Amino acid sequence: MLVRQNILSFWLVLLFKQNRMKIATQFIGVILFFLLYSCSSGNKKTALSGIDKMDEGDSYSQPEDENFRIPSPMELFVFMEKSEAPFVKEALSNPNRHTEFINNKSKALNLGVYSADLAYCAVYGNIQEAIVYFNTAKILATGLGLHEGYGAEIAMRIDDNLNNIDSLKDITTESFSEANLFLEEQGLSDIQGLIIAGGWVEGLYLALKSVNGNDLSNPVMERIADQQVLLENLLKYLNRYSESSNVLEIISQLDELQEIYDQLYYNDENTRITKEQYVAIVNKVAVLRDSMIIN
Repeated sequence: MLVRQNILSFWLVLLFKQNRMKIATQFIGVILFFLLYSCSSGNKKTALSGIDKMDEGDSYSQPEDENFRIPSPMELFVFMEKSEAPFVKEALSNPNRHTEFINNKSKALNLGVYSADLAYCAVYGNIQEAIVYFNTAKILATGLGLHEGYGAEIAMRIDDNLNNIDSLKDITTESFSEANLFLEEQGLSDIQGLIIAGGWVEGLYLALKSVNGNDLSNPVMERIADQQVLLENLLKYLNRYSESSNVLEIISQLDELQEIYDQLYYNDENTRITKEQYVAIVNKVAVLRDSMIIN
């Protein structure tokens, strides 16, 4: 686990605490479970190539005990900031469009998108933008009924443990589990998959916007190539909810992106990604992201 990630987790919680007069505290757990689940404990490293490989990461245990990493936009953004990739504000999704998302599918996907935008702003230290995206995500979470699963208790526990990183991680992990249970009880288990899918697509979109396509040696470019493995894991996760027509549609779109990423397996050992493959990924992600944010 990166010490930097632990510090960032603390910083985010402190940010929300300091602005709690503006932000309904019952949503802290909802957003934290999405943003910080990569900080929960895991016992498995993902084998990725490239510079500064991903550290010990999160694994999600399916009923059959098949473990795999759920991709987190947070660790991607931390890597981008550490690599001095530029902050591309114009690439963020318009926070004023939240009223256009009227069904559960679009609300869930864009809760993921906006939460990723929130994480991106927070990692790069853009506090005011982070607050804007927090409030936007809060509105969509309300529309999905997620606020019913959380109350002041979580906020109080966060307040009481601001100086204890391990406790904050435990609270976050517990919040994730409670969110999962709440969604299952409401018959909305597929919502969680859509939120995570929206966040992953937005994270990859922002990463693609931060690099020059002609600089294939850029460490962020290598991390973009590494998303090949995380996409496979995301699809495994989403297939748990393939009986949902909404999730099945997203799986189909992600399968098309996976077909492009599969071409990377045929590169020689000295080539992580080619210019043509990069362009194909850019184009497919742009189409996929547009399908999410354009209702």
